[in-house]
Parts: sequence; C-alpha cells; structure tokens
Amino acid sequence: MDNSWSRGHVVEKEFARQLLGRCTGVKAATKAQQIDDHLDYVTDQGTFDVKARKRVSRGDDGEQDQYVWLELRNVLGNDGWLVAPKLDYVAFERLDDFVIVRRDRLKQLAVDLCQFNVVDC
Repeated sequence: MDNSWSRGHVVEKEFARQLLGRCTGVKAATKAQQIDDHLDYVTDQGTFDVKARKRVSRGDDGEQDQYVWLELRNVLGNDGWLVAPKLDYVAFERLDDFVIVRRDRLKQLAVDLCQFNVVDC
C-alpha cells in the first residue's frame, strides 16, 4: 500500500486514542462509510474524518502544518470530503495536536474565498 495511506491509518488511530476517548458511542466507520461518506469515526457527537499532515507537493521532503489540501473532487472525479453531506467534522493533524473544524463551515469559507468553475460546490 501507499505510504501516505498507511500513515493516514496510524494518524486516525492516534486521533481516536487522544480525542475520541472523550466522546461516547465511538465506532470506527464501516468500509462503505469510509468510501461513500468520507467518514473515519461515528460518535454521539458527530462524524469525523481524520486528515494526516501532508507535503505541499510531491517533491517536498516532509509533512508540514502551514497548508492543508481541500478535496472538492477526488481522483476518480467523485465528490470529495469537503462536500460530503454526512461528514460533520474534519480533524487535521498537526505536529503536536489536532485541529477540528466543522466541515460545512470550512466548505463555506472555501466557497467565499475561492473562485470555482463548478455549478454546485
């Protein structure tokens, strides 16, 4: 498997260990929920997708905390996690912690700040 995919799973487990222990009813998402709905965890507090730190570009040496990638469309051309209606929160890994944001508010910020050549975001 791809190294970033493997690293993502490690980060998801660390997020669950650190933060979701405070929530009740925590369940790992099913494979279908992961693929169709962009979910990693389902809790009584909402649904979460965990994003590992990323490089800015493929040629960069390491992960960084300054920028995050927003996914409107995935590599298959399907809706990305930013427009996933069943996703409540996105947890972005940083060097020493996680930042949790509401997906709908992040989507609205992206729509407000960016010019898109798509009809429905």
